[in-house]
Amino acid sequence: MRALTRLVTLVSALVVLASSGCSSDGAPGQQLGVVASPIVGGTDDPADPAVVAIVSEALGVTLCSGVLVGPRTVLTAGHCNFTNVTARFGAVAAAPTRAVPVLTTVLHPKYTAEGAPYDFALLELDTAVTDVAPLPLRTAPLTQADVGKTIIRHVGFGVSDEATKSGAGQKRTVSYPVTKLTDTLVYSGAPGKQTCDNDSGAPGLIVDADGVERIAGIVSDGPSCHEDGWDGRVDLSDVASFVASTRSAWEAPPAPPASGASSGCAAAPGRSPRSASSSPWLYGVALAAVWLARARRRARLCVAATARRPRTPARSRA
Repeated sequence: MRALTRLVTLVSALVVLASSGCSSDGAPGQQLGVVASPIVGGTDDPADPAVVAIVSEALGVTLCSGVLVGPRTVLTAGHCNFTNVTARFGAVAAAPTRAVPVLTTVLHPKYTAEGAPYDFALLELDTAVTDVAPLPLRTAPLTQADVGKTIIRHVGFGVSDEATKSGAGQKRTVSYPVTKLTDTLVYSGAPGKQTCDNDSGAPGLIVDADGVERIAGIVSDGPSCHEDGWDGRVDLSDVASFVASTRSAWEAPPAPPASGASSGCAAAPGRSPRSASSSPWLYGVALAAVWLARARRRARLCVAATARRPRTPARSRA
């Protein structure tokens, strides 16, 4: 279920679309002998506005899922490190309420591969999303007492039929118990219910004792869409610090001007400071300097992420 390469997933999606008459992110068409079960075994989800589809603008298909954890920050799976993608909000990726370009992808420093520990990445959005509440990370540690008892709810834009690979791009949700824990992964599932292809990066949500639903895991992999799947645990200190430090770099407000000076420079004695409107070339130079500094910072982040990325081909998802 999460063991296909990116190429196989994309080719399969295009073949299914051609044979079924679907749009790239629309609902699957009616096919004789095929019964689609959402997500698998879940239901359509018009809610959960912080959960997004990660869509290839070049191919027009949903690649993975993700979740907003800050106004400009989306948490997803590390093996979903694609270029030229947008984060699409809303219940249907083909008809989003908004589509925000992704500027930067940063992998967790310990990332190795799909289905392995620390399969995390953060995406920097081009513009801040201020009217959707980001979801918080769960910091309370999962324990063996949660196995077989605690319910985890997944929300994602993956396919609804494993056999035909159709239905990606519709937001769906499914719930079942935690079935196993390791130091870095949380397993979950129930007969006929599971995340599937293109649900990689989707959040696994748990309601805490205070009644707040928090992100407990991020979908990484699994043997099929009808068996246990596993998520990377976010209740680890080095996951929380990765998210917090990256968010602060992307979302820190600009420093206020120095006290007593509107621009950080004192006016020459006997002369009035010039405004941007009176010296448009100065204003242009200032804007160019800000843009250049930001471009250099992003380039450094991209170089650091690329250096950490393994050479092995990444998988399609769950």
